[in-house]
Amino acid sequence: MLFGSRSPIVRFIQGIVFLCGIVCYSVVRSDSPSPEPYSYVVCSKRTIYCAHVSPEDGIKVFLAEEGAKHADSLYKVSVWNELIYISDNGKMLVSVLHWFVSEPDSKVPIIRVWKEGKQIRDYFLSEIVGQKKLEKTVSYYIWARSIKGIAENEVFVIELYDGSFVELKLDETK
Repeated sequence: MLFGSRSPIVRFIQGIVFLCGIVCYSVVRSDSPSPEPYSYVVCSKRTIYCAHVSPEDGIKVFLAEEGAKHADSLYKVSVWNELIYISDNGKMLVSVLHWFVSEPDSKVPIIRVWKEGKQIRDYFLSEIVGQKKLEKTVSYYIWARSIKGIAENEVFVIELYDGSFVELKLDETK
């Protein structure tokens, strides 16, 4: 009765197997499919402006007053995206297009910026991470750890995967 035994060697081996399982589980990352497009509302940090985002209507920006409805939009962008950020003055929208890229030198835009409903800038991976190391998953590379959003001074703040921060000055993208 090897596994029912309480001998120190058996407990040691069981502990090693358990730890190996935990290490393997935490190291291996798998990819999951993107969710189906859905409707949601996102607001600026101080909740002055909000945007209703839907697959049918795109993005509608409105003043977040009591009784205000997204039907009374200030402007509209005809796209849907899962990650939208809006500035406190309501003029700037930022969309994170891709959290994952298939190649470290990808030429696909990963961040898009709009000003009052007009697309004004795309940022590419090389502009944001430069020569920094990306985290490899089973089938993609991760470039960012978290998005801090749009700060008061119209700066979009990103925490890269290596823990460093990048600030994109939105007013310089005019």
